[in-house]
Amino acid sequence: LAKNLGIPLDDLIIEGRDGTGPKTEVPWFRFGSKSRSPSATIGWYCVYLFDTAGEFCFLCLGRGSTEWNGVEFRPRDHEDLRSQAAWVREVVADAIEDMESTISLNSRRSNLGPSYEAGTAVALAYNHANLPNEQKLRSDALRLASLLGRVYVSEASSPNAPRLASEVR
Repeated sequence: LAKNLGIPLDDLIIEGRDGTGPKTEVPWFRFGSKSRSPSATIGWYCVYLFDTAGEFCFLCLGRGSTEWNGVEFRPRDHEDLRSQAAWVREVVADAIEDMESTISLNSRRSNLGPSYEAGTAVALAYNHANLPNEQKLRSDALRLASLLGRVYVSEASSPNAPRLASEVR
């Protein structure tokens, strides 16, 4: 994954959550650059998001879509997230013809699901009834890692790249 991301192995972050305390409605598992995305609320990364019905898992190229205010995770502005996701789709446009640009997590209990949806640039959908084999899952993860690596390069070099708020930088 680190090689496809274009980062050193010691910069690779792999983590997941199904909630701290009470279980979250949308469990997730992510990988990306520790320096560019030190937490799931900051930066771009690849993430597996599981819908609330347990029917689909989405492998997404997405970004931190919430902010921790000291008490709870609050959603970022959805229009801003969608704008940033559109920028990513432009960066990787030549390689996403078979991918989804929107996902539906069917979130009912929290506002996190719609934020995750808004922060998703592209995704591959896996139906639990027809999961691909391990080789295909590995290939898809490496493919999205390569796309994320391109986003990292563009983000660092493009004057048109969406920027983090100064207080986050």
